[in-house]
Amino acid sequence: MNMSGLVDLGMFGGSFKIEEDSNEGSFISCVTDGFFSFPQSNAYGTWEAQCYLHDRMYLSFISQTTERYLTSTGYNLCLDNSGPGGTWVLRRYTGGAVVTICVGSGDLNINQWNSIKITRDLSGEFKVYINSNLVGTGTNIDHVISNFAVIDMDAGDRIRNFKHSLGVIQ
Repeated sequence: MNMSGLVDLGMFGGSFKIEEDSNEGSFISCVTDGFFSFPQSNAYGTWEAQCYLHDRMYLSFISQTTERYLTSTGYNLCLDNSGPGGTWVLRRYTGGAVVTICVGSGDLNINQWNSIKITRDLSGEFKVYINSNLVGTGTNIDHVISNFAVIDMDAGDRIRNFKHSLGVIQ
């Protein structure tokens, strides 16, 4: 993801801006609710990002289209500010059909940066880490193709350093 501008992003709606943090560098800030997508062709490995959760954010790290998660096919991690420490849910989606893989609460820092990491191995086992703590696991092998990553954010949410690596495939 090119943090110097939005030129490499695919389809998007809403408005975003690139901001600078004197300690941590550049990040994308959501001004009005929306989403953006970019090419990402791996359905296995490790996905990492730093997320500043103000409201609700969907990280569709495996997606077959550039659309928001409910109209696409793939997997996403929803981060939500509801309740003390927020909630999160990892799910598989196909059009309007949604299957929960794992869910948790109390692990997020609201209105602060959170380190998010999701891994998926060749057996389809997912592991979710928030702030370096393993918070959930689950298995699903329904989708093995990815064309895009789609980030869906509400106003006030921020993201930086989204990346993928093939480091955990076994």
